[in-house]
Amino acid sequence: MDIVFKALLAFILLAAALSILVMAVVQHRRVVSMGAMAHGMNMLFSTEDPFDLMRRYPDLVLFSAGHSGRVSNVAYGRVDSLPVRAFDFRYEAGHGTRRITRSYSVVVVETPSGLEPLLMWNSADLDCAPPAAQVGCSQIGRWLLQGSPQDARRLEAMCEDLSGEAISIQRMGDAIALFAPARSAGLYRKMIPTVRRMAGKEEISLASV
Repeated sequence: MDIVFKALLAFILLAAALSILVMAVVQHRRVVSMGAMAHGMNMLFSTEDPFDLMRRYPDLVLFSAGHSGRVSNVAYGRVDSLPVRAFDFRYEAGHGTRRITRSYSVVVVETPSGLEPLLMWNSADLDCAPPAAQVGCSQIGRWLLQGSPQDARRLEAMCEDLSGEAISIQRMGDAIALFAPARSAGLYRKMIPTVRRMAGKEEISLASV
């Protein structure tokens, strides 16, 4: 029995070590791909969060999902004159053996003037919608909508090239955000120009800050 117990313990420890190694490899690849994306778009990059983004954008509804939220892999620069932040956001849902980690790709562009609040949560990601995204909303097409249907249709038309990505949209005061369940870093190459269009810019010019 003692031999069986020791063998089982050794197996558990080995499995845990392999799991940690796999996670480290996956994270390293993500850092490399995000850094390459940032460099290719003439943006700066940090594996950590130099802006304290969860405090900077307290109204971003995604930040209210689950618990233990964390921002990482932040690419930052400007779209014409507007600051843009592209980053990974991870949070946990549930506890104990039912705990699940969920990851999102997020882009936020700050605008010089205030915007009417608007939230368009993609129904393809409905299972992950936090309570704040479900209160006082109406179902319009593929969206849970809080805000103007006319504005929603206009913004929807601007993100047709992202129609297969479960993209959600939020306007919040002086910023516009796009977010979706995390995919490859290449998704940001589509998301950033889309937010630029939503910010009303006719031409894109990315410059480091």
